Parts: sequence; C-alpha cells; structure tokens
Amino acid sequence: FPPFFVFLKQRSFIRDLQASSNLSQIQSVTLHRVIDNKTMTLTSDEMWVALNYQLIHSLDFLPLTHLGHAKKQFPNGSYHSDSAFLSEYHELYNLLLSKNKLFVD
Repeated sequence: FPPFFVFLKQRSFIRDLQASSNLSQIQSVTLHRVIDNKTMTLTSDEMWVALNYQLIHSLDFLPLTHLGHAKKQFPNGSYHSDSAFLSEYHELYNLLLSKNKLFVD
C-alpha cells in the first residue's frame, strides 16, 4: 500500500491509464519500495484493487481539504478546487469509473 501510494503521487501513471485504450494488455506493474528499494510487483487485478483502496484512503483527507479553498462549478457541471487532494481524488475516481474498475461505491 505505501509504495503504491508514493507511485500514484506522480499522477502521470493515472493519466497514462486514463489515456490507454487497451488496459487488458497490462499484465503487471513493478515498482520499487521506498523503505528498501526492493521491487514489488502487482498483477493487473491487484493493481485495480490497490487503486480502489487508494480511493477509499483518500476519502479520509477530503472533508478537510476543501475548507478554505475556493470551489467553482464549470458549465459542464464539474467542479474545480485548488485542493491537490480533491484533484487527485477526482482523477482517480474518474479513471476507475470510466474503465469500469470502480469496485467501491
């Protein structure tokens, strides 16, 4: 969980997944753990589960992140906030929803 969290903070991984048209080609994801630099490999299924856990975990931070931040609604109904946590949450939620990989609701 923590190594994957650090990996996701790059956000380019989420954006690459969002842009991908053929996610079935992903067999696994390999990354390095922060604590000891050992490699860690997740299967495709484990990756999607980890992304759902990350979405749940990020809910812990959302109630406080929007306090004091301007929030505006765009004409298409979406919201924008200056909060990095809220932005990351939306990006991950939209990825899981659009790829039919949202296992929590």
